Amino acid sequence: MCLCVLTVSHQVFTMEVYEGAESALLPCHIPFVSGPTTVVWSRYDLNPPTVHQRQQEEDELTDQNQRYRDRTSMKTDALQTGDFSLTLRKPHIFDSSNYTCTIRVRGEEPRLTDVQLQVKGQQHTPNPSFYHEVFLKLKLQLMFSVTGSNIFVFMVSSLFIMMDRCRVRITAEPQSIGHPLSDVMKPIEPLFPQKPDEILRPPK
Repeated sequence: MCLCVLTVSHQVFTMEVYEGAESALLPCHIPFVSGPTTVVWSRYDLNPPTVHQRQQEEDELTDQNQRYRDRTSMKTDALQTGDFSLTLRKPHIFDSSNYTCTIRVRGEEPRLTDVQLQVKGQQHTPNPSFYHEVFLKLKLQLMFSVTGSNIFVFMVSSLFIMMDRCRVRITAEPQSIGHPLSDVMKPIEPLFPQKPDEILRPPK
């Protein structure tokens, strides 16, 4: 009677990536390969579960799940380097799951690597112009809150001055009514009086 015991090498990794990233690299390494090798990346909550498969030096994607079509790849020199990591391009929220890398070498026990991948919602980085816009709005609000009363006085004073200049004086004789443009053609006095206290002086 022969009692055979099969031992399995097992590694576990956890990684996080944001949705919208260019790619996610799921690690899977072995020190060396001594014979014909088959590597299968699987996700057992899907049907079919195959995410990517490498048979010797060529990819075998016949049984690949359709949602990973054209989104997975492995290094071409994986057999020489022992790096069977999987590159998953454009990760999405629905890619969050447990991925198992199974390496089978003829005459050796299977080697398993589990990678718990969590894809988070897309990270939004505010544009620098956003901060500039917020700063400008706060600055304007501060200016109006401090000088709002002065701006109001300036506007009212200017309005009185313009009304006084554009007023047409009517006398007893109709012929003495000036042409509406006559005041415009005359030299215009400075808009702001020389003395600040004249700004609020009522029109004559």
